[in-house]
Amino acid sequence: MSEQPPPVPPQPSPPTAPGPVTRQTPGGALEDYNKIAETVGLMPTLRMADNVIQAAVVLGCTALGALIGYLRSEWLGAALGGAGAMIASALVSGLVLMVLGWVRAARKRKG
Repeated sequence: MSEQPPPVPPQPSPPTAPGPVTRQTPGGALEDYNKIAETVGLMPTLRMADNVIQAAVVLGCTALGALIGYLRSEWLGAALGGAGAMIASALVSGLVLMVLGWVRAARKRKG
């Protein structure tokens, strides 16, 4: 056995000072969120135009489904037709908006 002590492991370097604080404008943070939501998909966007369009489509399809259900089977048909149309139209319009978000994101990357 040798009489030498074991080697000393390297010591970690001391922490460095943080860089300067950069502030984003409130619109910039919202735009970043929308960019991520459009790229990933299946996340709600906070774009007012998208939300208004989706609300109009869902309300219109719900009313149409309730009317068709009412004509087939009066009040129970209206309730079931309206509920089914609401669920289906929300899913379909959400998928359409997701694909449109991907198209927006692809266009921003190009140009």
